Amino acid sequence: MSKKALSIALIFVLCLLCACVPLALHERAESAYDIAVRHGFIGSEQEWLDSLAAPRLSAEELYQTALAHGYAGDIHAFLSEYFQLDAQEVKHLLAEDLLQQASAYIGRALLASVSLHVSFPLRADENGGGGTGSSVGSGVIYRLDGGAGDAYLLTNYHVVYHADATTPNRISDHIEAFLYGMEHERYALRAEYVGGSQTYDIALLKVSGSDLLKKSAAMAAVVADSDLVAVGDTIVALGNAEGEGISATQGVVNVDSERVSMTAADEVSTVTHRLMRVDAALNHGNSGGGVFDSRGQLVGIVNAKMVDEATENVGYVIPANVAVAVADNLIDHCEGQSGEKVRRCMLGVTVTVSHSFAGYDSPGGRVRITEQVAVSEVSPHAPAYGKLRVGDIIRSLTLNGQSVPISRSYQLHDRLLSCRAGDTVTLEVLRYGEPLTLSFTFTEADLVTVE
Repeated sequence: MSKKALSIALIFVLCLLCACVPLALHERAESAYDIAVRHGFIGSEQEWLDSLAAPRLSAEELYQTALAHGYAGDIHAFLSEYFQLDAQEVKHLLAEDLLQQASAYIGRALLASVSLHVSFPLRADENGGGGTGSSVGSGVIYRLDGGAGDAYLLTNYHVVYHADATTPNRISDHIEAFLYGMEHERYALRAEYVGGSQTYDIALLKVSGSDLLKKSAAMAAVVADSDLVAVGDTIVALGNAEGEGISATQGVVNVDSERVSMTAADEVSTVTHRLMRVDAALNHGNSGGGVFDSRGQLVGIVNAKMVDEATENVGYVIPANVAVAVADNLIDHCEGQSGEKVRRCMLGVTVTVSHSFAGYDSPGGRVRITEQVAVSEVSPHAPAYGKLRVGDIIRSLTLNGQSVPISRSYQLHDRLLSCRAGDTVTLEVLRYGEPLTLSFTFTEADLVTVE
């Protein structure tokens, strides 16, 4: 058996044994087969080799296991030190693992994706018109109760809203969702509108008591922390392009956060969204679809693309942190009620960036922007009035026992989407260089409805 084959075989067997013998990684004098026998394998070396066709952990997962048991080096050092792989072999193995993992992870993301077909009763105009309009879009399974056949779906507000609809809220009264691989009318899942926001371009739908969903392989999306997305990260957009069913396009993150103004769903208002820019090909029907990282985790929801003859593959994505915060807000405020709107706590401050810099994120090695977030204005009679002052540097926010650093100017606004009446928010600030802790308890009067 070649050195490379033996090294990779050793990875396989240790994956099977690492849960019970993590320290056996140091016993490099024995062959991989000897280690397997010592830990209970019965059979010839060939039989043992044949057994390695079973599912295995990746090199990355094995490395994470080693870290959990005290290993301190990076993954390249780990593979080289314990498996005697040279630099080229390490590179090849990691590339192979990455391809295999990405394929498996995106497969899971496909099972969390849905196609949407939407129809609207339309009012007549001066030219007659009226009748029924239709559109196509995409969605993501956000929460799933397979036993009950229930699911919450995320999509864009503009997918289910039509400015000329005759429904009271101009939202479609006939929304059908289709699971991946089941894009046929007989598999239609009837989805009901729970609530949404034109400001955030997010709508929440619900499928209830579906026997088809109970029997399906559908999964809820695994949601990533979109604040950790970096420029250059690989992403895959899954969506119902041109209404032909779920398809995948790949690209990278071009800008991790920017503010983009566009015409809102009502075709009258102008809204400004905080978005990520990506270069994955997006088409009509991709709206509302999920954008996933290389681990198949949801990092955003497709919002729009730039349409210009001189511009190619400029797409915009609502960060997952915003999308799911809006969804949770709607679940808490709209379920069983008639409000259908986001209600957010207003602290009453405006912030600005007093200083920013870019640096490497260790151990990831990716470049990230860090901003110093300063208070630039405090509104009278708001919860922050009399506590926060202009010039205060906001360092962190704690809500419901979870503390997060404030290292980008948008984070304070985003985090407050998760605040509810009765909650207390604690801010760690610097005032004239001195640390200070301030707490704010929100009441119903501090909540504002967001259209």
